[in-house]
Amino acid sequence: WRCEVDWEYRSMYSLNKHFPYISVYFQKNSMKNTLLLLAFLFIISACSNHKEQIIDKNDYKNSTAPNTLIFFRNMRQSYYDLEEHKPSKSEMFRISERDISEEKPNLNVVIRHAPIQDKAFIMVESNSKLADLDMIVVFWSDSASKSFGKYKLPKRANAKKHFSFATELYQSIQSGQKLEIQTKENGKQALWSEPEASEPFRKTMVDYYRLVNVIK
Repeated sequence: WRCEVDWEYRSMYSLNKHFPYISVYFQKNSMKNTLLLLAFLFIISACSNHKEQIIDKNDYKNSTAPNTLIFFRNMRQSYYDLEEHKPSKSEMFRISERDISEEKPNLNVVIRHAPIQDKAFIMVESNSKLADLDMIVVFWSDSASKSFGKYKLPKRANAKKHFSFATELYQSIQSGQKLEIQTKENGKQALWSEPEASEPFRKTMVDYYRLVNVIK
């Protein structure tokens, strides 16, 4: 793929910017340490406390950068199923550990990467339990603050609305809020009743935020 050109240079640019002293070692040892470099960047990134970082649902970003794309390609893409969408000349990334069952209502997110535009978009997908709805409605409640509310996503929504809705859900996951989703047949039902059930959604959002420089 085209972003492999100047791989070492672009990786060193990111390392020099954020970790100038450590980068000296890699500059001296060239390509034989590229795997160590990637592992180092991955560990530093994984240790970031994203739980305390509030993402503004209105701060819509979709532009990728060479360094963020390289990180995703080398460190995160292997965790995703790739679908080539030829009509739009884009790539659809769905995290492999996602729940694809149809037994209960569920939401997943997909990263759509448009290489020609140097852009990436986040898209919310529902399973068949929610297929007949014109509007996805998720109710949230916070036992600590005794507050509650709801998030809405129309069936026909643009990229900004998908970003906003997905970010709202991400923030609720990070805050440990209770989430329920409106269904046509059975009213409100639990969404991600177990903490680990929301992890595929959360991980995909973090990867997307990194890809478009929302999370550094």
